[in-house]
Formats: sequence, structure tokens, C-alpha cells
Amino acid sequence: MTPERWQQIKSLLDAWDDIAPEERASWLDQACKGDPELRAEVESYLAYEDDLEALETPPSPEPLIEALAPFDEAEAGQLIGPYRLERLLGRGGMGAVYLAHREAEFEQRVALKLVRSGFESPDTLERFHNERQILANLEHPNIARLLDGGTSEGRSYFVMELIDGQPIDAYCEAHRLTVRDRIRLFLRLCDALAFAHRNLVLHLDLKPSNILITQDGIPKLLDFGIGKLLRRGRETRQEEGTATSRPMTLTYASPEQLDGAPLSTSSDLYSLGVLLYELLTGRLPCGAYAESQPALAYAICHQQPVKPSTAVRRFETIGFAENRKELRPADVAQTRERSPAALARRLRGDLDAILLRTLNKDPDQRYASVEQLALDLRRYLDELPVDARRGSLAYRTFKYVRRNRWRLSVAAGVLGLIFAFTVALSNQLRHTERQRQRSARLSEFLVDLFRAAEPDRAGREPSVRGLVDIGRQRLETELTEEPETRALLLGTLGKVYYRLGHFEDAKQTQQAALDALQRELGGDHIDIAKMLNDLSAIAFDQGDYRQAEAYSRQSIAMRERLKGDEVLTPPRNNLAAILMLRGKLEEAEAIYRDTITLRRAALGDRHLKIAITQRNLATVHTLRGEFEAAEPLLQESLDIRIEHLGRESASVSKVLAALGRVAHARGELDVAERYFLESLEIGRRLLGHHHLSVAILEGDFARLLVERGELSTASVLFDRALSALTAIKPEGDWTRADLESAYGGYLAAVGRLEEAEVCLREGARVLEAVRGPDVLYTRQAKQRLEAFELRGQESEAGDE
Repeated sequence: MTPERWQQIKSLLDAWDDIAPEERASWLDQACKGDPELRAEVESYLAYEDDLEALETPPSPEPLIEALAPFDEAEAGQLIGPYRLERLLGRGGMGAVYLAHREAEFEQRVALKLVRSGFESPDTLERFHNERQILANLEHPNIARLLDGGTSEGRSYFVMELIDGQPIDAYCEAHRLTVRDRIRLFLRLCDALAFAHRNLVLHLDLKPSNILITQDGIPKLLDFGIGKLLRRGRETRQEEGTATSRPMTLTYASPEQLDGAPLSTSSDLYSLGVLLYELLTGRLPCGAYAESQPALAYAICHQQPVKPSTAVRRFETIGFAENRKELRPADVAQTRERSPAALARRLRGDLDAILLRTLNKDPDQRYASVEQLALDLRRYLDELPVDARRGSLAYRTFKYVRRNRWRLSVAAGVLGLIFAFTVALSNQLRHTERQRQRSARLSEFLVDLFRAAEPDRAGREPSVRGLVDIGRQRLETELTEEPETRALLLGTLGKVYYRLGHFEDAKQTQQAALDALQRELGGDHIDIAKMLNDLSAIAFDQGDYRQAEAYSRQSIAMRERLKGDEVLTPPRNNLAAILMLRGKLEEAEAIYRDTITLRRAALGDRHLKIAITQRNLATVHTLRGEFEAAEPLLQESLDIRIEHLGRESASVSKVLAALGRVAHARGELDVAERYFLESLEIGRRLLGHHHLSVAILEGDFARLLVERGELSTASVLFDRALSALTAIKPEGDWTRADLESAYGGYLAAVGRLEEAEVCLREGARVLEAVRGPDVLYTRQAKQRLEAFELRGQESEAGDE
């Protein structure tokens, strides 16, 4: 594929979202007329993007209330072996890392990694024990040391030295390290990785968060959770594993990891190149090509990196979804070499050549080892000729051999499905012989399902939805002799439907699973409680808040009767969210206040979860019109979010919008406008113009402009917001009704009275039915309608 051909495909992909769904087929026919290969490329890419989005499942925009919690974690204060857990430090795919301290014999603060509750599948435990063995074999000053390990109440854990430090990228920015200083720090990381390779260990997940820099400036390499032990005599190749079974971090993955090719030390070398490129330029080597996760995956395998010296002179928009931001050359340069021109000169030549060689698509064209990369970097620091520039023509753009796209597409979809199955099913499995037999039966079912969906059998490339449909059909006749196993599988399929946004299919499948499980188990059971909570989440997203509340209360009551170790804070917060949307504000407030008290005790005053719950509580006050109580909660929530995330965050944007609504309600229009404008600027930049959060905010700002008399600008904002909400939300949704009511106020102001009356009456009707008569949104809609009716009566009196 030539760059010109890619640009042609990219232009069609960019236009796709702006075409009405019913017009897309005919539009694509016309756009690709006479070029069937172009159409095939575009359709393949669109299918691939759908599947990879199902794999990645980026978080939904934060709603007015806290997201429903998918599972429970270990609690602060729990004893694991001789170690007492203090707080959660972080979590990954299979393990959660806690700050803990040893109580027996002597005091010691440590980092304790614990297999996450419900994730104890054989594959997960094998990876966990593999990581523990890797760390036991690696004694190096720049690798986090293993201190202890064992099993506590059936859950594997191991203990590492506690590293008090920052990720390497954050450390370099905070200390404004120059290019040469960044390379010196990076070389110490190279020493640690070279030591691991000499001990036949691949890391395979090199990224900033796995490299902490202590306060003394010492790098520590962490997290060998997906690392590999190489077999002796085959130190340069790792044959096992395919793209469908390999965990990875896409941003730093090598082409071999994505393509399912054999892995080697060269794969770690590529990831080192990505990391060094980011440290020196502030961006990813393939970031210029990637507006989405699928585009980045394609770029890693097929697009040549931009020269570092060229990249740092460009204005770019980088990242995805809530992490999307504009990158300005001056901002990057000021923490490195003070000006874009100086930074470009520093990178030009030797460092360009070193990085492009490290990032070559062909492993055989990279450096032969980490030691050789480090040697070339030391040559650069010593102002000696670097090996990468000898015969540099040989290192020019090297086109990676393109694979059949469908293989990566199916790999992404299957990996996402396997992940969803694992999350749901492993929660159910305990270490009894009966459960081990059930696990084997489930694995057999999954393998048969994927085999039946192979393209050469199915006659087409299977999608994630297609695989789930096949599984659901098969369960109508299979596993009838194992009703509990069948129910768990049905529940898992329901969760996959839910993640894909097919709520009605999710509801039907989860209900069938619940019915089967209740027949089999009877009475109270934790699996039944979890399925009730799943059904509550589905009803919530369908807008059936009454049914969502009923399911949620049943689930919580069952958990309380069981008196198990289940954490009740997340499900109770889910209930509070539902209560708030149903107008039951006193009960919601009580739950949120209790949550804040519990979380302050467990997490401290400045944890992000505190900020989320504060915003929820502020929303309760706002709905009551208690603005004096809402504002300080929102302000503290904003401060905590900025402290953790920086100001350029979609999470921050939402709190700014909430502060704008409070200021508007208090009549402080200038203050509200400032909040709205900053929130809109961040939201549009990170989320795009068609996002739900941006649409709601544009509607809020339009209301303010109507009060100011700026009707033409308000009209534009209302049109955009209504268009986006109509596409996203169903008829009868309260957010849509609220905006239509506000739009009715605008229509009345410009004299379009018949249209205004329809919007005002329908908006008030839906809001009262869905949110109740006493909620702020309903009261405001009724006030607009009453003002309109009063205006009509006065007009009639004037005519007399």
C-alpha cells in the first residue's frame, strides 16, 4: 500500500461517520465506483474497527452518577498471609497491587500483588506463578525485588519491594530533563532489560507505568506479568502464543505481537524504541497516522514512523477518546531543549537513525540486542560515530509485508470475547473437583464455538456479535444435562451483548440465565445476586429505572442475607444512581454521604473515588436547588481531579460544566459562561463534536445565550445538540426531553409559537413521567410551559 492509497482510504473513513446510516451503502458505491479493491479495503477496515473497539471497550463518558461496578476487590484491612492490606495501588488484567505492611515478626511496608478475585483461571494462575518465578530469578538494582510469596485462603500472592516513584515519562517532564539526560536515564533501564534477556526472560509489556523512577533518580523495572521464560538453546525466538492469546498494551506493542509472529528479545527492543521515541518527542512513533485504536494497530504493522526530528516540529492531535489532546511543538520543547528548532537539531541525524533502526518493522533489521542499542546511544553521548548511520540507505523506509486483514480482525474480536467470558465465568469457579470439571467443559464449549465460526466453515469473516449469536443458538439445545453450567454461559453471553450495546438481547439472555439458575440453585446465592445486578444495569441503560431499582434492591438484600465478604459499597452506589434518576433524592443522599465517609476512611481525602462521589452528592443538591451546598462539593471534586489527571481531562470538563450549571441557576451568567466555554473547549478537543457529553453541554450553553438575547448563536448550538442527542438517545429519554423543553423556550423567544408549544408540552410530560414532579429538571420544564401559557393568556387579553 502506498501513502497515497492510504490517504485515499483514510479520507473515506473520515467521512463515514458524517453519512446517514441509511445512505452509507449507496454513498460508498459512488465513492468507490470503478475501484472494487478500494471498497474492499474500506469495508475491511470498518469491520476491523468494530471488532477492535469491542476488544478495547473504552470507558463510557462519566454520567451524572458513578458507573456500575463490574466486580468487587479485596478490602483495605484484609490480612493476606502475614501482610495487612492498606490501599489499592493499581490493577491489571489478572492482578491487583496493594500497599501493605507486614505485621508478624517485624514491620515492613511492601507492594503486594494478589490474583484478582474471580480471576483464578488456570491460565491466569500460570501467568501469575510465571511472573513470580521470573522475579525470583532476577536480582538487579534496577528491577523490583521479590521479597515473599505464597497462598492465602486459596488466592496466590507475592510481595515486592515498595517503589516510591513516578512513571519514567512523568519524571522526565516534572524534572524538565534534557535530551541527553533522558538518554542517560534510559540507559540504566537498558541495563536492567539486558540483564533479564541474559537470564532468558522477555518482558513484553514495556511502558512508562511499568518503569518507576525513585526520588533518587533510580529506575525500577516492574510487572513481568506477561513476560516469557525462553528455552535454553533458543534464546532469540519464543515460538508459543498467537495474536489471539497474547495479552499486550497496544500502544507499545511490536508488529510481531500484533501479527502473531514468533516473539524474541527483538520484540522488547521495539517497545524500548517506542518508549525512547516518546521520551524524546512527546508522542508515539506512529501517532501521526492514528486517530483510533484500529488505526494505531494498522500503523504499527504497516506505516513507517515519522523521523523524530520532523515529528517535533509538527502540531498534532494525539490520543483517543478522553485522552485526546493537541500537542504543540513549543510545549514539548520547553521541557527538553527550550525551542522546537533546538530540539529538532538535537534529534536530527544520529538519534533519527538510532530510533528508526530500533523501530524497524523487520526484527532482523533492528539492533541485534539491547546491549547494541545501548552502545550506540553511548557513542552518541560521547560524540562518536554511531553504528546506525553506517550505510544508512539500508535503513530507509522498509515496508513490512502486509498480512491478510481478516486474521487480525477476528483475533481482536475473539480476544475480546474470551476476555468477557473469563471475567464473568472465572468469578464462579472455585477449586473443587466438580468446578474443575465444569471449567474444562466450558473451555471445550468455547473452543468448539470458535472452530465453528472459522471463515472457511462459516463462509464469511465472523464478528464478535456473530460469535455470541452462534453461542446463544447452541445453548438452546446443548448442556441441558448441566443446567448450572449452561446458566453461567448464558449469563456471560448476556454480558457480552451488554458490552456491545445490544441491550434487548442482553436482557433476554440474562433473564433466561437467571431463571435457569434460580431453578437449579433455589433460594439465595451469590451468583443469583450478581445476575440481578447485571439485569439492573441493563434496565438502567434502557431507561427503565423502576425495574432497575427493583433488581438492584433484590441483589443488595440477597447479598446482605448471605453475609459473605461481598463489598456492598459499589452495588449501593448503583442503587443511589437509580434513586437519583427516579427523584428519590433523600435516600440517594444518605447512600452517597455514607459512601464518602467510608471512602475517606479507606482511601484518604484526595482519592479520585472521593471526587466522583462528591460530584454525585452535588448533583443531588443541584436537583433540589440547593446550590450553596452543591458548589463547594463540586469545587473540591474539581481540585482532586486536576491534581490526579491535569486540567486537560474529560473528567475535569464534566465538573466544570456542573459548576457552570450551578452558576447559571444562581443567575451568575458571566461566571457560568466562563465555566461552559472552558468545559466545551476541553470536551470538543478530547471527545469530538458529536459526543453525548458535548451535546448536553452545548444545550446548556444555548439556554444561557437565550437569556442573554444571543439568539442566533443559541440556534446553532441547539441544532447541533438536538441532532446529536436524537442520534444517541431514544424517544422518551429524559435528557432529550429536557433539551427539547429548553429548545421550546428558544422557539417562543423567536416567535415560532406553534413549534414552541409542542416542545414545551412534550418535554414537561416526559420529564414528569420519567424523573418525577419534584426534580429540578421537571420544575424548570413546567416553569417554561407556565410562562408560555401566561404569555398566551396576556396576548389574548390584549386582543380584547
